[in-house]
Amino acid sequence: MFLLPDSPELRLVCAIALLVAFTSAAYARLKAKLATHPGAPRGIARRTSKETLNFSLKNQYRFPRPPRSPQPSIPSVDAEDIELAPPHASAQVTKGALTRCYAFDCKAGRCYSPSCVNGGGHLAYKAVTVEKPHEQRHPKRERKMSIFSQILAHPSGAFPTKSKISPTTVQTVLYLATLPSFRDISRLISDRILPKYHRFSAIPIESTDGSMSWQPYANISVESHIKQVEVQSDAGITDYVQSLFGREWDMKQPLWFCHMIRNLGNPKRHAVVFEIHHVIGDGVSQLMILSDLVCDENGVPLTVDEKKFKKMMAAGGGKQKTFMERLKQRAVFFAHTGRAIVKVLSLPVYGGDTDTVIKTPPSGFASKNRILIPLPPLSLALVKAIKNARGCSVNDVLLACLGGALRQYLLYRSDAALLDRPKSLKIRAMMPYSFPRPLEDLHNRWTMVSAQLPVGQDTPLARLAEVKRQMDKIKSSPEPIVSVALQELAFRLLGFEVAAHTTHDVFANHSVIVTNVAGFEKQMYLCGVAVDTIMPCVSNVVMQMSIVSYRDAVCSNFVVDGARVLQPERLAQFFVRELEALRDVSGCEGPATVEQ
Repeated sequence: MFLLPDSPELRLVCAIALLVAFTSAAYARLKAKLATHPGAPRGIARRTSKETLNFSLKNQYRFPRPPRSPQPSIPSVDAEDIELAPPHASAQVTKGALTRCYAFDCKAGRCYSPSCVNGGGHLAYKAVTVEKPHEQRHPKRERKMSIFSQILAHPSGAFPTKSKISPTTVQTVLYLATLPSFRDISRLISDRILPKYHRFSAIPIESTDGSMSWQPYANISVESHIKQVEVQSDAGITDYVQSLFGREWDMKQPLWFCHMIRNLGNPKRHAVVFEIHHVIGDGVSQLMILSDLVCDENGVPLTVDEKKFKKMMAAGGGKQKTFMERLKQRAVFFAHTGRAIVKVLSLPVYGGDTDTVIKTPPSGFASKNRILIPLPPLSLALVKAIKNARGCSVNDVLLACLGGALRQYLLYRSDAALLDRPKSLKIRAMMPYSFPRPLEDLHNRWTMVSAQLPVGQDTPLARLAEVKRQMDKIKSSPEPIVSVALQELAFRLLGFEVAAHTTHDVFANHSVIVTNVAGFEKQMYLCGVAVDTIMPCVSNVVMQMSIVSYRDAVCSNFVVDGARVLQPERLAQFFVRELEALRDVSGCEGPATVEQ
């Protein structure tokens, strides 16, 4: 009888010895088998005598094979209708060039097509060739949505069904001096967007298990998704974009539109609006879509790759931290986990914002009375100068300006909450937090984080210091990870309606939503036309401020409830004044706004 030793070390040694003996025996057996039958395949039994006889008879009496089906002939291409230009002097007589180039990005002397007369004298053979069509990256099949995309695909978005709230839509407005042609916009979307992103040619459907999936849409017509309108003035562009707020989407068609707005009153100020349902992608995904639509001055698409994405995500983050600093940050990060859980769980049930004239009540969440207030382009150089002078980030400067603008507006409206109880005033902002993701496809990988706005502080420097303290606390906290984990858990365990009621209560306890996305430093071109200004617009249940940087400017706007925020253009004026006040107290110079 074999007895195991009492010591754990000896037991481990015995186990290893048995494993080695078993492996050696198996190897020896396999080696002997290969030496006896070297031609036998490994792991496959040898043929029996009956199988060997049948195999020899089959080879001896072969039956004729059935005739093969005729192969389809190669289609011929009629080249008689193609116009040919006189060949180049240095070319052979058998070569010629197309008189008209059908390449999309063709410009005089900048075309890369070898058969173009503007392609630097490169002449193609007269024999006609058929180009291979663009290969689809995504197969034509159903693709299951992520949890957060399923939430946004609901007719009321992330809110309860009975609330009748319109789903969230993002309108990206590009201002141009010349309006591109309908044909150029159509080919741009067909060539660069549809082959790359399957969500632009798919619709959300509900599966048998209750989950949502992307179903490919048959025979999509790009032309039917492009609208052409005419307005009489610059204000008409704003009014038209404002009319798009609160759209009720037809879920049986792809969830996007492109609006080409021709300004008859100002021939140097037109606009192209890309209207995209939030289920297609979050803010980072919307930036990826825009990067594939626009080019630089050489016609090269400004596609966001991994390097550009990391640079944008690290914008304003300061210098790289040492190992000890990163280790300390991780320790603080895990130490604040409990506090983050308590904060996220208390958002829908405890401590709502003070009732002020800028806070939208839940009864106004579904209101269509939303007003768009564009801000003049702000100087990015001045914002960075203040950032460097005060040792903070660009986002801290802009949030401090927002807090000062809201304070000035409340004083302008003689709000009792600020006049009577300035120390207990509570106005918070929710800010989307985007998680890292692969850039091959569009995603909805984000959540909301909550931060107190410095409306109760008296001076611009005090407001900036308070914002920096709040944001540093969020950066060292696992609040985004906790928030997205609890949101997904609530959706899986409680179902959509209960989770949607929780989301409704969270928004009801806040006053403002702020989105800030790092844009492009280079000049953008849409179909060969320079983009002067960019303005992302989002109509939400509460006041929304959208910010994006472009070249040397910060482009931003407010979308407010017209029934609550009277004279909303004052918000834009107060925002610029607060930036000027921060400039003066920080010892910086330069104008607060720039011309674009």
